[in-house]
Amino acid sequence: MEPTCRQPTESGDGEEEITSFTMEFTIKPPTHQELLREVPGVQLTLEQIVACDPETVSASFWATCSGPESYEVVLRQSDLVRNVTVLNAQADERTLYQVHLPATETTYWSWASLGGILLEGEGTQSGWTLRMRCPDREALTAYRKHCKERGIDFGLESLNRGASPEKSQLTAPQSSLLKAAIEGGYFDIPRNITMNELATQFDISNQAASERLRRALSNILTSHSLNSEGIPS
Repeated sequence: MEPTCRQPTESGDGEEEITSFTMEFTIKPPTHQELLREVPGVQLTLEQIVACDPETVSASFWATCSGPESYEVVLRQSDLVRNVTVLNAQADERTLYQVHLPATETTYWSWASLGGILLEGEGTQSGWTLRMRCPDREALTAYRKHCKERGIDFGLESLNRGASPEKSQLTAPQSSLLKAAIEGGYFDIPRNITMNELATQFDISNQAASERLRRALSNILTSHSLNSEGIPS
């Protein structure tokens, strides 16, 4: 039977009650680790995940690594994914893929049926860091229980009341890298730490570190209002 989606709660006067939360969490689906550990330093940045039917989901993501050809081989040889399609290949070692996965090998229907909205996701050899909007604490509790029952490690990093803009916050990996860059003197003149050294600290490729730092700075800038000269105010 196709999963049903939870509807927003209503207050006594018939108006929709705003009780949503934005949470950031980490999960480590055991079956996904083969896609993350075979190519050292690979970073996956989720663009979209939707249901094709009750049994299949379609995921689009950017893969950033020093050996994009090697990672494509991993995808095509994997027993987990099907219908591997290259949507965009960049010269900077970034490739946009679309793949199909069995819904049972994801937690898609769990969070979708609870009213969750996935805002952002990043996968590395350490697992997935996801940011999601959920309707209430009950949905969070139910989702965490679902992960536990399936043997999926779940770690809650932050929980904020209200619906935050999609690009207004840093994910934990972005925040950690940006902090390391600032403290290490990456923005000093001359620089006291290189991008390669930052990448080594976080066990990701040089290009993945550069992409993560770029996204962190972009999120910070877009979360501030700009004056007429384009400077954060």
